[in-house]
Amino acid sequence: MTSRSPVAAEETPPDRGPTPSSRALLTSGLAANGTALGLSALVVALTALVLGAEGRGQIAVATVIASYTVVAVGLSLESGILHFGRSPDVGSSRRFRRRVALLVLATFAAAVAVLAVAAVLAVRPSLPVAVIAVFAIGYAAPIVVVPATAFDRLDGRHHAATWRPVWVLVAQQLGGGAGLLVAADVTGFLLGGGLAGLGATALTLFLHRRGTTLAAGGDSATLPGDRELISYSVAGHGGVVLHLFALRAPLIVLSAVVGASAAGQFSIATSLAEISLIVSQSQLGRVLAAATAAPSDFTVLRRELLLGAVLCALLGCGLAVVARLAPVFLGPEFSGVFWPTVVLLPGMVALGAWRLATNDLAARGRPGARTVSAAVGAIVVAGGLAVLVAPFGLLGAAAAASVGFAVMALVLRLLLLRARPTEEIA
Repeated sequence: MTSRSPVAAEETPPDRGPTPSSRALLTSGLAANGTALGLSALVVALTALVLGAEGRGQIAVATVIASYTVVAVGLSLESGILHFGRSPDVGSSRRFRRRVALLVLATFAAAVAVLAVAAVLAVRPSLPVAVIAVFAIGYAAPIVVVPATAFDRLDGRHHAATWRPVWVLVAQQLGGGAGLLVAADVTGFLLGGGLAGLGATALTLFLHRRGTTLAAGGDSATLPGDRELISYSVAGHGGVVLHLFALRAPLIVLSAVVGASAAGQFSIATSLAEISLIVSQSQLGRVLAAATAAPSDFTVLRRELLLGAVLCALLGCGLAVVARLAPVFLGPEFSGVFWPTVVLLPGMVALGAWRLATNDLAARGRPGARTVSAAVGAIVVAGGLAVLVAPFGLLGAAAAASVGFAVMALVLRLLLLRARPTEEIA
């Protein structure tokens, strides 16, 4: 790897903003992710009320593939940017930013193609071409925000890095909900969400450009090669894709094997269970701030993992109560939501810890642990779905996912112990 001047753990580069306090980062993360996940859950409930379980299932499959694509690309690219851009002479280099921009645009084009196919397959082939185009471009647009959030973190602007992706997600949910209320069908939801996503992405990039304090460096910095930058992202990218497969495959398999109605019920269960991930997502700002400032110190990560597990478990208890009331608010066809939610919740505790640790390690320079552990978990989930979905339906899908998440966390722990037996990382 090309050598670069290191950043001292105790110093803040003079051209970057100060790192906010640990409590401020957690508060900002909780507010941002609570807003996004809470609004997402409300829109899920709205689509279930308007379209029923079958319509909810169609929307779930289409938007799941969208989120799968965007998050997979986003997490991988952000890890690479944080790793290679940590040094001031690299992170502020125009050439480095230009190189990242080209890589992001290439992945954005690929994501648009994937989402266009997903819209046709998940909903119906008769969707107007204009609607397919707006949906695909609007839901892939958050990929373009990835460099802005990563450079905000390098700039010391951790609050902005937390909120900017949330604005886009919130806009998509509001736009989709508005389109649903106006047209009362799946087409209206996809069109409204796509248009809102485009507008929010443009606004986010404008605000990032106006607010940055990181001085643009010259072109004299020693940069990583194109292959090096891409290889680093790819090393962790496989793990992101595989863990999202483990998270979303149960929904898609249920839709194919049991039907759209079952997928609609399961989407409610997963939406509720995933609210517990607000804890780990909110801790990410604190963990990444510590990882970029002191790459050899794992104290913050250890503390956050323990705190996150406790808070996630407590929040899960409240979500189980909400799941019990789902048929009251959404109708009797959602009576099968409670037990899948309960089965998913322990897996979410493990998944939250896994996501926090793997993002931290990827930013420090160890992206491979994410891919290896996710591969084992994905195999477990795939095997469980093949065996359990046909005889047990919703419960079988939930059990396969939950066990797979636990296996991912366990394998990651074993990998870290094997790599550094004398250093407690997680």
